[in-house]
Amino acid sequence: MFGYVITQQEELKLREFNVYNGYYCGLCKTVGAEYGQLLRLGLQFEMAFLALFLESLDDAPEEISEEHCVAHHIKKKPVIRCSAQEYAAAMTVILGYENNLDDIQDDGTSAKTLSRSLVLHSAFSKAKDKFPEAASRIHEQLELLYQLEREHCRSIDDPTNAFGEVMRTIFLSYFQDQHHAADRTPANPANPANPADSVSPAGADSAESDSAPDPASGSDESISVRDSATNSAKLNAAEIQYTKPDAAIRVVSEFAYQLGRWIYLIDALDDLAEDRKTGSYNPLLSVPEDRVLRLAHDLLYHALGEMARALDLLEVKKNRGIIENIVYLGLRTKTDQILAKGQDPELEIKNEESVNGKQ
Repeated sequence: MFGYVITQQEELKLREFNVYNGYYCGLCKTVGAEYGQLLRLGLQFEMAFLALFLESLDDAPEEISEEHCVAHHIKKKPVIRCSAQEYAAAMTVILGYENNLDDIQDDGTSAKTLSRSLVLHSAFSKAKDKFPEAASRIHEQLELLYQLEREHCRSIDDPTNAFGEVMRTIFLSYFQDQHHAADRTPANPANPANPADSVSPAGADSAESDSAPDPASGSDESISVRDSATNSAKLNAAEIQYTKPDAAIRVVSEFAYQLGRWIYLIDALDDLAEDRKTGSYNPLLSVPEDRVLRLAHDLLYHALGEMARALDLLEVKKNRGIIENIVYLGLRTKTDQILAKGQDPELEIKNEESVNGKQ
């Protein structure tokens, strides 16, 4: 599902290019040092972006070193190490472990999944020990998503929103006050600390209601799963103490949620032709072929627009240029590339209007 959150490399300044590579290489080295060299093969752009994004909300200066690695043993590469790298490395392992569990449940044990299990088992235990609250919530939310997929939920919103909640948890858990993690108490009802309930640039509920109508609503079971996911997310969020002000948490919450929605949708669209051939689950298969591209376009650009609005409200202490390059250029380029598979000539004008509208 990952591999879509990329830079528009030719638009980056030289220093920005080196800083971004520093985060990517730093994450790669951190994963290898903390969890084993083989797990570096599972590195994803999304987790490098996670580290960059989270660290950029802190004004501490970055320390860039030049180091060799196995892949670049002749010329040294820039490397940045920070606390956000350690967190992103743990999320890399946790997501890899959960994905492997899902593969086993769907397809049974194979040589591939068994070898992954052997590599991931001890690494996952270590990552879970470091971030037990995040690991537990991610597992619960992914189980709800996988249940929807196994039931072949016909609603587009339900699985898309479910993965949005997964990304919300991944981003917000970094700011959880670890001092309160072991003994959480509910927030004061008069002053709720629930980012899912608070007013944001465009909240999760408005994103669902404003999106293009789902041509096939889910079954009662699907709706109950969706409601369960929403209630669980709200309950967990209300009990968590964060190290950032509520206003910042609300904006990061909305940004991460919309990013998760975009990732799930772009992956579904990218796999649509293959899934149509194989019969694999894809929520876009419930849409008539002559409407699917237009619907996907509207949903994807809605998510991009909400991310842009959230980013405009966020106090980014450093590397704003890199983050904006990814959100405004990299994600749009990837969106247009995958939409172009449908070759709808009307999309170009609307895309331009959508991006200009972010200002």
